[in-house]
Amino acid sequence: MNAALWLARSCPRWFAISGSGNSYVKGTAHVDSAPWDNPLELTVMGRSQPIVSESKPGTLFPARCPERHIETGGSFCLGLDRPAVDDEQTATEWWEALRHHLMCQRMAHRTGIWPEAFALDHGDAGIWHKKALELAESLELEEEYAAAHAEEASWITGAQFKLVHNDGRPINGRAPCHLGCTWRKRGRMVPRLRVECDRREQILELVAIEKKRREELAEYWRSVRRAGTTCCGTMRNCELGKDRNDDPPD
Repeated sequence: MNAALWLARSCPRWFAISGSGNSYVKGTAHVDSAPWDNPLELTVMGRSQPIVSESKPGTLFPARCPERHIETGGSFCLGLDRPAVDDEQTATEWWEALRHHLMCQRMAHRTGIWPEAFALDHGDAGIWHKKALELAESLELEEEYAAAHAEEASWITGAQFKLVHNDGRPINGRAPCHLGCTWRKRGRMVPRLRVECDRREQILELVAIEKKRREELAEYWRSVRRAGTTCCGTMRNCELGKDRNDDPPD
């Protein structure tokens, strides 16, 4: 069976199907404590990789909003590397991803903020964001990386803590480790040098990944602007909102 048939067979109770076929499923999603008054009518299309959107994009949600993870054409971004829907398990996982997405839309609708725990960066930056999160977790540097990602002062990105040249070569390996690592040397605890840190290579990799993430994110927003996308006005911290603020007065 193809994706639409598996999705119809595995449909959860919170989605009421109004029509289905070999390549589509239509129906109404029921979201607990939804802040919108009208029914949320959705259409799912696809024989392998389902795409879901409002049946009439722009009815309850913006027709296009990067910050709300609504793509051109109104389709919802349900995350990176979604697997093909080709059995009951992948169909159930797909419905759960949609449910999480709608819960996030509920919060975005109410607060103008997308839940940070359920957001990767846009476009190809999301690939690098995911890599950085995984590496930071393995290094037990989640808080430090979260600060860097939030544009706070950080040794990961700060010029005063610069660890690599523009070509990626390490800088100043004889300076003390910026993580405060120490070791016993000649009978006393002394700071490790950066070059002596056991995690040096992974730390340098994290710095490089974060640099690439920022480059890709900047390019994403340039491409969105080139496409003529404008701010829908529903989110507090949208990058495109800066364009509205920069408009000259009438």
